[in-house]
Amino acid sequence: MANDTAVSVTTAQRLRVWNIVAGFAHLVQFLLIVVLSTDFSLPVTASYLAGPPGTPIGDPVVLFDLPLAWGVALFFFLSALFHFIVASPWFFDRYARGLGERHNYFRWVEYSLSSSVMIVLIAQIVGTKAVLDNVDRSRVAGFAINRFRGDLRLFDDGRDDIVARTGWP
Repeated sequence: MANDTAVSVTTAQRLRVWNIVAGFAHLVQFLLIVVLSTDFSLPVTASYLAGPPGTPIGDPVVLFDLPLAWGVALFFFLSALFHFIVASPWFFDRYARGLGERHNYFRWVEYSLSSSVMIVLIAQIVGTKAVLDNVDRSRVAGFAINRFRGDLRLFDDGRDDIVARTGWP
């Protein structure tokens, strides 16, 4: 018996084409960021307890520097990779079947990876608030709001956590 939510062959073929187009668009974005980026990087730090639990945390230690552009480029690379994966002959049927069943596990995996990259990048940017002027702060806020597709409620938990940790309004 046919599934009434199944994706038609015509729709599936259009989806395959659009996934390939989107994959190349994200791949071009990845390459442009890598080629045009500067060597600007931000430190990744860790703080350790100075003694037994309850003692003050010691001074932060720089573990390594992370080039910001490479993090942004990784975000686009992951998007390109998953567009190509779902369009591939090995996974396309599974992708189309999942859409017919109203789920897209491939996107869920991609989003879990790319959102992790974004969390690291946002955490790095939060540490730079002291050196950003009001115009640049507005740009960062606009970027974050855009990332959450304009639904500011999705940003509440993160904002509240940042306020609690930093005291920033």
